[in-house]
Amino acid sequence: MAAKGHISATASSLSDGAPSTKLWGGRFTGKTDPLMEKFNASFGYDQRLCFVDINGSIAYATALKRASILSVDEEKELHRGLKLVEEEW
Repeated sequence: MAAKGHISATASSLSDGAPSTKLWGGRFTGKTDPLMEKFNASFGYDQRLCFVDINGSIAYATALKRASILSVDEEKELHRGLKLVEEEW
């Protein structure tokens, strides 16, 4: 379940009940601009790489805390938020 204010990464269903594979999930009608088709094509890669990206961001937040750029509370909040994103994916 997505937290309030977050965009869910799940595909929505089309009117016939079949899931859409597009990021915008069939919310629009008509022909899709080729640029948007290209953007949507990366979604599968993004989904597979998200866990590595999230773990890297957690490590970076830890490094920023060790460098005294972030407070303990800020580091914890970033870790919490990144874990929420990971759960949504």
